[in-house]
Amino acid sequence: MFSTKKQQILSRQERFFISGTLKKCYSDWYVVDDTDDFIPLDEYMNNQVEIWEENDWNMLTFNNKHDLLEEGKSIRLERSLPFALKECVEEISLHSLVQWIQSLNKINYSIYDCIYAHNQLIYRREGEDFSGISTYVFDNSMSICTVHHYVQRGMIKKDLFEMTLSTGERIWLTALA
Repeated sequence: MFSTKKQQILSRQERFFISGTLKKCYSDWYVVDDTDDFIPLDEYMNNQVEIWEENDWNMLTFNNKHDLLEEGKSIRLERSLPFALKECVEEISLHSLVQWIQSLNKINYSIYDCIYAHNQLIYRREGEDFSGISTYVFDNSMSICTVHHYVQRGMIKKDLFEMTLSTGERIWLTALA
């Protein structure tokens, strides 16, 4: 679980939520998003789910209370990060995370645009010096951004992010923690 500060940063990101309307098909509930994709509501039982009622977003809690849902209501679901990216966010310092997210945002990406994640840190043995490269791919539906996260752990903890856009533009970001 993320620290409160990291969670606050993530929850302010563009595309933090998937928005749509509720639709019931037989006995199953779905969220129909703006591209007419049907997203099973049950897949988001462990995420934040909010429903639009009385001119405000209200947290929906699940305890097999599907009978309380109404077809056609507006709903939004908290997106999940891929496991490897979630582990990266947990491991890097708050300072590194803020710098990385701000850099992504400046080039019109959200951390929730991640479509592929490989985190080399997952294979690190606790307490051992380590260096390696993790790879993340982001798609904001306009272009692709590949992020290589160069990691050094030991006497010095260092994170270097190289972001390369499909346009050829490159951005380097170094953070010492």
